[in-house]
Amino acid sequence: CRESVGPLVAAGSEVALARSADGAIGLAWMEGGGVAEAGRLLFSNWDRVREGWYDPVSVPESAWRAPRAAGMGPVLAMGAAGCVAVALPQDGGWRVWLSPDGGHTWSVPFLLAEGGSTLALAVLSDGRTLAVWRSRGGKLLSRVVGTEEPPMPVGHELADPLPFSLVALLDGSAVLATWVSPESGVGGL
Repeated sequence: CRESVGPLVAAGSEVALARSADGAIGLAWMEGGGVAEAGRLLFSNWDRVREGWYDPVSVPESAWRAPRAAGMGPVLAMGAAGCVAVALPQDGGWRVWLSPDGGHTWSVPFLLAEGGSTLALAVLSDGRTLAVWRSRGGKLLSRVVGTEEPPMPVGHELADPLPFSLVALLDGSAVLATWVSPESGVGGL
């Protein structure tokens, strides 16, 4: 274990760290902007050859446009072959950017989910990005990012507002881990 000089990230910043199945590591964070002022989203990835971080890249059109709640930072997912997905809470929903080349270029942001308080992303082995989020009504919903399909319910007996995690598997599927609270009152994963 050794210390590595990384990108400069202000103390108190909301930071997201992700690792892909092929070992790529990425970091996303907001630069500038407090809870009520504008900031911009930055992304950097780890260069395994020189064992250091690449210079940060600004994700286009990612400035906070409205006050945000504390703890509502970026969500990051990394996939094989340089696929990256990052999401930010904006304009009353979650906006997502995709990069096919390790964060060098980014898609135009698009609205993934209206409202919702918690979001998880996973880049699947075929390059698609799966998103799972909790709706305003407390339901857990999922959708492949970038499709026009309506969100699919994942479960109805969730313990709110506990977080959940989503992990891509090598076979193209993903595992979702969350607490459920059935009517019997016995919780479990």
